[in-house]
Amino acid sequence: EMCIRDSPRARRVPVRAGGLPLLGQADLELRDASGRLRWERRSPRPDLAGGPPLPRSEAAAAALRGLPGGARVAEARLVAIPRGDEAFAGWWLRLRGERPDEAWRALVDGRDGRLLWRVPDTLSAEGRVYATRAEADDLVVVALRGLDEDAGALEGERVTAWNTAWDGEASDRVHVAAADEAGDFLYEPDPTDAEDAFAEVNAYHHAAETAAFFVDTFDHPVPELVTAVVNYRTAPDAPYDNAFFSYDRRGDYVLTFGQGADTDWAYDPGVVIHEFSHGIVEDLAGMLDALVYPVNLDEYGLNPAPGGLTEGLPDYWASTRTGRSAPAAWSDGTPIRDLDNDAACPDSVIGEAHADGEVVGGATWEIREALGPELTDPLIYGATALVGPTPTYRDFAEALLAVAGEMAEAGAMDEADVAAITDILDERGLLDCGRDVPLAADLPRDGRMMGADFLDAAFCSLMRSAGIRLTAPFQYTYTVPEDGDRPLLGVALDIGATPLSGEAAEADDLDYRVDVARDGLVRYDTEPLEILGYVFPIPGDAENAAATWEGSPGRVELAAADLGLDALPPGSTWTFAISGTNCLSVDLALSVEEEWGAPPPAPLTGCTGLARTRAGAALALPLLGLGALRRRRRR
Repeated sequence: EMCIRDSPRARRVPVRAGGLPLLGQADLELRDASGRLRWERRSPRPDLAGGPPLPRSEAAAAALRGLPGGARVAEARLVAIPRGDEAFAGWWLRLRGERPDEAWRALVDGRDGRLLWRVPDTLSAEGRVYATRAEADDLVVVALRGLDEDAGALEGERVTAWNTAWDGEASDRVHVAAADEAGDFLYEPDPTDAEDAFAEVNAYHHAAETAAFFVDTFDHPVPELVTAVVNYRTAPDAPYDNAFFSYDRRGDYVLTFGQGADTDWAYDPGVVIHEFSHGIVEDLAGMLDALVYPVNLDEYGLNPAPGGLTEGLPDYWASTRTGRSAPAAWSDGTPIRDLDNDAACPDSVIGEAHADGEVVGGATWEIREALGPELTDPLIYGATALVGPTPTYRDFAEALLAVAGEMAEAGAMDEADVAAITDILDERGLLDCGRDVPLAADLPRDGRMMGADFLDAAFCSLMRSAGIRLTAPFQYTYTVPEDGDRPLLGVALDIGATPLSGEAAEADDLDYRVDVARDGLVRYDTEPLEILGYVFPIPGDAENAAATWEGSPGRVELAAADLGLDALPPGSTWTFAISGTNCLSVDLALSVEEEWGAPPPAPLTGCTGLARTRAGAALALPLLGLGALRRRRRR
């Protein structure tokens, strides 16, 4: 068996600006067993602008404002916040409340104390599942790893499982599961019991086995204490149909499983493994420092890849460990998500972490089906360490190929394996999906754009009154081709927007605009907006737009004359970005139409069979000069 520690070694090196760690940036390296550098990606290093940052106490006050009583700062550190070619100092804070689900991350502008964003510090998988995701005869008797022979409760070497108990006003953690006279924990499941012991045993076992897998296979530094909390409710009679990952005050993993209305989320092995694997992915990639979860927004609009990787990679680990393509299922057995899918980028990506994880889960599962888990598990583990804190889908694809190449050189893979991985990534579109996606006259694109209905059916009026704008998950870049001497007078972008729901869009359902920028992404002026205690950076006007079209246009025309140009310069790039307050989520269909001008007339150089005269030669000179002038203008 090949372990990643015996072959390529991936390393994430923090980047600094003005002595402060640059938020969301890292240099990435892949070295072989001898230490030779085989692959690297270097992050930009902006200058640190502005004076000294405000004190920690002022940043803490800004971050805690509006949170429930008892919330406090668990961690605060100075960082450099990138903004274009510069960076400025800010405070990154981890906040904790009194309940397990009261946890937040926040970012405060160190110049003026403005709260830039504040989001939950919990990662969850959505849905409701049966105990075993299958039949009652799925129950087996196993040896519980890490327990002493005389252990009276589920407190092991690395994992401790607790039950949630309510006294009517407050909750506490207790041990309900207790060893019998033989030292065993043999309980029958009861998914509707809000204090059942089986939930503790099941969560403990799968958490302990998952910890052992990552330690034994990859030598991963799993925390020495992992806490599993089962039968979680927000009130004695308030079922909680969810599960989530978070950190305790020491930074150790906490896996919390809700007691739902008719089932217990701790029963499904895939859910336990998924939540545990959030910690593994974060240890390797460090995405949570800069991720605005679960809808990740920054100055360029939606950035779906960090959220998609944060959810899709734990789905992979849950599926590869259980051997099932569906990491978890609803109570009727229907998969919540199924990795045996045809999700592709940009077609299937909409901007919400769980939905966007399907292309990651689908691609990694397809690779596993082709190569087997013995090769795919170390491939995924190694690539995760190379994606960095703010990756794109293309970064992940390149990281997979880098690790695959190193594994092939080490003799663990052959060229056919690497070719199979490349084909899968290409077919899934991951090699094309950065923050932008290329467009061309012969390369139309499909995509999606999130509307208010994706978040809440009643959200549209609030979204519009509060000025909450969402963007398409990707910007679309058109590069002017070299085409001899023909000038490109303009391009038209046709935009088809069809509601995902299948219903016909009414006149007021769609409200979007299109901005275009030259030689770079469209960058928005962001404003922090508080929504139910969370603060999100909402895109506003485009700072660098060369042109803007309002009114939900089905077609926009970028004419060189409107920009003060004779023609769009060959090699120049024009990036189109769509943002708006759509009530309905839509499928996008984008295509480009080019308007080419006639080539200039060829200069006169004399005619065969006619005698050239001094006058003829003199006439040719100014014409030649005019042609040269035209060429200079085109450049």
